[in-house]
Amino acid sequence: MADAPKMFTPEFLANPHPVWKHLRETAPVVPVVYPGEMTIYFVTRFDEVRSVLADTRFSKDRSALTDGDLRPERFERDERLAAFHQNLNMVDPPNHSRLRRVVGRQLPPRKVRALEDRARAYARELLEKFAETGKADLIGDLVLPFAEKILGDFNGTDVLTAEENRFMRDKISLLISPPYDLRLDDFEVLKHEIMEVIVTLLERREANPNDCVFSGFIAERDAGELSELELFALTITMLFSGIESVIAFTGTALHSLLRNPEQLELLKARPELLQNAIEELIRYDSGTQIGTFRFTREEIEVGGVAIPAGSTVCPLLAAAHRDPAKFANPDRLDITREDNHHLGFGLGIHNCIGALFGRMLAGIAVEAIVTGLADVRLAVEPADLKWKPGLLHRALFELPVAFAPVGVPA
Repeated sequence: MADAPKMFTPEFLANPHPVWKHLRETAPVVPVVYPGEMTIYFVTRFDEVRSVLADTRFSKDRSALTDGDLRPERFERDERLAAFHQNLNMVDPPNHSRLRRVVGRQLPPRKVRALEDRARAYARELLEKFAETGKADLIGDLVLPFAEKILGDFNGTDVLTAEENRFMRDKISLLISPPYDLRLDDFEVLKHEIMEVIVTLLERREANPNDCVFSGFIAERDAGELSELELFALTITMLFSGIESVIAFTGTALHSLLRNPEQLELLKARPELLQNAIEELIRYDSGTQIGTFRFTREEIEVGGVAIPAGSTVCPLLAAAHRDPAKFANPDRLDITREDNHHLGFGLGIHNCIGALFGRMLAGIAVEAIVTGLADVRLAVEPADLKWKPGLLHRALFELPVAFAPVGVPA
């Protein structure tokens, strides 16, 4: 029998799907020892992942933990950083319900949709900067500046200098996609560095209010709807759930199309398939590989496997999305796929509140490349692409491409 594929290796980063397949075929729930000697119970199959996402017995509050490095008393030794673990993704009802209403008031669909024309125009503007050269890094030249500008203006980070924004983004990226050898003290240093910029951001935003999300949060605090700690917690929620997620998914979407040129050509020929293609790209290889950790306050049985109380549980979205019991030919990218009820934006009370925004921005960026560049292809061998570490996001550092320069027939 062949050896099982190994996690946390360069091969795993380049293509985690053989590992996810092995775990899925092993059991619906598989305990895995993460670097740092922390055991995580991975839930691997579609039906079981769906049940965990919807089951309110699973807590998002780390105080449920009795083992591992994520216990509050081990992980958080500085109370000033408590906001990092009281953000919207890490609290239970009733606080979660109240905070989600606050965020929802700042993200009404009409406000999000009102950005569409401006976002599309900015994507075209970025593309025009390199369209005549015949080469580009789609992450650095398009996806990153696009997400940073549109989401940054919407949230309100435009009061920071370019250097401050870059510093904060780099630190957040490192915290979200950490090297596997990063330890407790390293995480705390990163959080202190991020918190210093957030304090500056909110002070400047308070002095210069506008229609952005962070100005809205400050007004909610002033009206007594948020405490000071909750203001910081929701700011962290938006910073961590926004730009990095959009960059990760848009990068993997473009990578998937480039690795499946027949699907890219089909999308060029049938642009009306764009929204369907976005859903299939989320299923096929989303930038978000896992649902955020859950914790058990009691023993819970999933798929016939008993998960002990005090455990860390990880719904493995990437494994569920390639489950042949749910999806026909799951390893095939098919932008015409109709039965595509994926879990990419979660389920239940913790479903992604920014799903509309994420779909819209990813769709606009993909549309810009598909309609604006001819004969676009990878400019390096797939094995030479560099992927960020970590479990939450599957994200590229760069995506070099070549294409027919504007004015030159393909």
